[in-house]
Amino acid sequence: MVKSLEEGIYAKEVMAQYQEALGYGISGIPTFLVGNLLFTGAQPYETFKMAMELFFKRGCPFLV
Repeated sequence: MVKSLEEGIYAKEVMAQYQEALGYGISGIPTFLVGNLLFTGAQPYETFKMAMELFFKRGCPFLV
């Protein structure tokens, strides 16, 4: 693993995934997508509960 990091073996793939994430508005870790709702950073249980309830009630489509 150290060799891969030092030699940049996966740098191109990592950068492509990073750019894709930015395109979806993802700018931090952790980030969660629930349907079309995006949450960045640590979230309380209530936030996920609300998001899941909305998802199942509305049948929200996935972004991806």
